Amino acid sequence: MIQSSGFLHDRYLLESEMAQSLYFRFARDLPIIDFHSHLPPGQIAGDIRFDGITKLWLGGDHYKWRLMRLRGIGEERITGSADDYDKFLAWAQTVPYAVGHPVFHWSHLELKKFFHLPDRILQPENAREIYEHCNALLRTELGLSARGLLLQNKVEVLYTTDDPLDGLTEHRALRDESFPVAVRPTFRPDRFFRFDSVAWLSLVEELGAITRGRIDGYDRLVVALEERIKVFHENGCRIADHAFAEMPTRGRDAGTDAIFHRLLQNGTISTAEYSAMQWRLLKDLAGLYRRQGWTMQLHLGARRNTNQRMFARLGADSGYDSIGASGAIDSMIQFIDSLNQENQLPRLILYPMSVAEYEAFVTLAGSFGEANEPGKIQLGAAWWFQDYPEGILQQLRTSARMGMLRVFVGMVTDSRSFLSFVRHDYFRRVLCNFLADEVKQGLLPADENFLGKLITEISYENAKQIV
Repeated sequence: MIQSSGFLHDRYLLESEMAQSLYFRFARDLPIIDFHSHLPPGQIAGDIRFDGITKLWLGGDHYKWRLMRLRGIGEERITGSADDYDKFLAWAQTVPYAVGHPVFHWSHLELKKFFHLPDRILQPENAREIYEHCNALLRTELGLSARGLLLQNKVEVLYTTDDPLDGLTEHRALRDESFPVAVRPTFRPDRFFRFDSVAWLSLVEELGAITRGRIDGYDRLVVALEERIKVFHENGCRIADHAFAEMPTRGRDAGTDAIFHRLLQNGTISTAEYSAMQWRLLKDLAGLYRRQGWTMQLHLGARRNTNQRMFARLGADSGYDSIGASGAIDSMIQFIDSLNQENQLPRLILYPMSVAEYEAFVTLAGSFGEANEPGKIQLGAAWWFQDYPEGILQQLRTSARMGMLRVFVGMVTDSRSFLSFVRHDYFRRVLCNFLADEVKQGLLPADENFLGKLITEISYENAKQIV
């Protein structure tokens, strides 16, 4: 058995010989299916070469931005106009203070895997050397282009995140070129649920123009979105995604058209009417996903843009978000049961932001099993603030104790970085260690072939069934 030493050695997170054997025999070399990412399809279609490690590492990565702010780095050196090296140096000044954080681990795993820098701790003293080393490799190594990184990581299927109005030009180009990685769009209609947005009316008008029909009523909105769903389906989409701070609550269906017409006239609606409209649209879209055979993802509980001063300055997705409970269980029960009664319930993956809601969601999933659809409803991977080892372990343990772990569809990166696929390795190691620990306690058989099949299904095979 490999017994290498050093920081992030070959057996990191693998605390026993059994865990190491499971990982090296069954998990390490599996391909990756990543069905939830935010990678830009245009960069893949153009096979861009990255203009330096700063842009690759820090451009758009609000995980790192948050840590830099906690370190006391000024915004000029984070999202501002400081030069690339100064921003990289600011990150090097931050990393030694981020001990224990998964970004500390991921950053060094990325240096090790992609830039051949094992056992190097990024810090101000070696920042210039590492900066120049990485930039030299980015200029010369073909495997560090956008496509090269996907191939190097053994990515088999990758889903991007796409607005219903997106023309999907890049996805078509990639498919026509027969690029070996299947790059597919995800249908993400969140903007259509923001009825209080100043852009909502123009958004609806644009949808009407694309679908060649004026949207003058709620039913016409649903028909137009269905047209876009069909276009996405033709371009390989099999997954939809929605995000809500709180799960919408059911209202009076009879009032939907009246509320919608008020919105078209730029009128005001009450908080209850707002939520009821969201509920109705979410339910109708879920039924459309069911007809297409899609999987629906629901991300719940994130409290976004909590720092309003910085939101006004930088906009959304800048690292000013936090954990919140979705308060979703009662509304979720009504939502799922309503769809189920009408035979309109799609496969559903639930991602609560708060671990306090894991048990409620897992037990809810157990109430809606269906013939020939293993894991029809399930708890998704630990995400955002929870994807550290203990958070991943909590998701696995809850799924195992209260649900059915073996039908779990596994890890996603949820990332804007082409280097972030190391998170799949991170997850697989936690999974192998968890199972080995269960063996040690006498809770699972010490049969590596039996456990290896489970690992392969969770890490790879189950996801193949939904993409």
